[in-house]
Amino acid sequence: MISSDDSARGQDAAGPATALRAKAVRGLKFASFGTVGKTAVDMAAQLVLVRVLAEEHFGVFAIAQALTGFISCFSEVSGLKFLIRDKDDDRRAVSTVFWFELSLGLLVAGAWAIACAPLLEFLGKPEQIPFARALAIWIVAERLMLPRAVLDRALRFGRVNLAQFSGVAIGSGALVVSALAGLGAWTFIVGLIARTVATATFMWIAAGFVPLLAFDRETLRRLFVFGGPLMFTTALTFAYTNVDYLIVEQAVGYTMVGLYYAAYRYPHYLNQFNVILTGVVFPSFTKTRDDAHLARGLRLVTRYAAVIAFLPVILMWTEGDALIRWLIGEKWIPALFPFQCFTTLAAMRLAFVHWGQVYIARGRTKALLGISIVNLPLIAGSAWLGVRLAGIEGAAIGVTAASLATLAFCCNVLLKRLLKFSYGEALSPVIYATLASLLVLIAGRYVTPATDIGAAVRLIAGGAVYGLVILGLCASEIRRVLGKAA
Repeated sequence: MISSDDSARGQDAAGPATALRAKAVRGLKFASFGTVGKTAVDMAAQLVLVRVLAEEHFGVFAIAQALTGFISCFSEVSGLKFLIRDKDDDRRAVSTVFWFELSLGLLVAGAWAIACAPLLEFLGKPEQIPFARALAIWIVAERLMLPRAVLDRALRFGRVNLAQFSGVAIGSGALVVSALAGLGAWTFIVGLIARTVATATFMWIAAGFVPLLAFDRETLRRLFVFGGPLMFTTALTFAYTNVDYLIVEQAVGYTMVGLYYAAYRYPHYLNQFNVILTGVVFPSFTKTRDDAHLARGLRLVTRYAAVIAFLPVILMWTEGDALIRWLIGEKWIPALFPFQCFTTLAAMRLAFVHWGQVYIARGRTKALLGISIVNLPLIAGSAWLGVRLAGIEGAAIGVTAASLATLAFCCNVLLKRLLKFSYGEALSPVIYATLASLLVLIAGRYVTPATDIGAAVRLIAGGAVYGLVILGLCASEIRRVLGKAA
């Protein structure tokens, strides 16, 4: 965490670009510590859940979250990103966006609370009605996060992370208490609402924001121009990242979709780092109009993300059965192959998704909408075909392959329309470390016993080699980064 958000103000004497780069690097450094802390707390709670709750409970919540989460996408117009990107530090503009999105959230939540009953009856899922109505509260609570824009604009990432950590701690506590009290699928609902309300509360305290009773038409006009395409992009993105749950549940039921959901969700904890990276990177990207500086920032964040992402992939593919058994329990072993597929997908998203932040920072939001429009039928079709041919394993293959194909197109075609950038140069040290670690893990199978102790030795050796190669190849860069972040 950043102990003082104002400690870097004197950096401006070294020039705007240097000061901005120093603040961004400092943000990445301390935000990483915050993310590790939050993820550790959250995962501790999840370790209780996977042992106390049944697979079916995970499946029920997966469908509830997919349905209500899609509806919630229409309750905001990317006001947070709009305010971060906006050049005018105008309290009236912030207040206008806040009141508009809160009103929109109340309208959408109210409509969903009323309409969910006949809709879910029609879809043959009446058991989902109570969950949908409860999650309407979450839709409104999400709209209370907007004061974060005040902190992000000022690059006060320490306060943002402290608020998020506090929310995660309270939400995780609610999860554990609810699970132990035998609330079943309601455990997830209680934890999600508690986490969101707590995070929003601490964000307001940190920002010290008091909205004016203001409603500026020009601000709303600019908000719709910027955020309108992003709203539909967000909805379509949510749809194509959740539609497979609905397809799998229809084909094989709540228990199997629970296995599939866990296999997707837990590897995607890697993307907790992307939440932080985006929170640091996007404000920094918006403050530079120089392509060279933007490319250096993208190179740094891509390499940083890949260092985190690539090791779990090779560990899961070589020792996945042991990792699942140790971490979440024997009953989740049937989802081993989906775990391996989705760990790969989560890692690739963590490393390569930042092309989209370049487009948003440059105001080119329509391109993201186009990608989402293509992705939805592509992933839905892949999941449908996969689950019918080979169950949840087939669905995992289909969703992973379709998602990686889209990501490859975005990084190799769309990004290059805006920015000259080489992923090979950014990733070369991480690729060398990955290959060296993989060789150690494979060789270890010939010299260590096929026991839990042998698996532990291989994992430690593979991880150590990975870290040593990264340190050896990036020593000078690490010293530079740590020096700027000091």
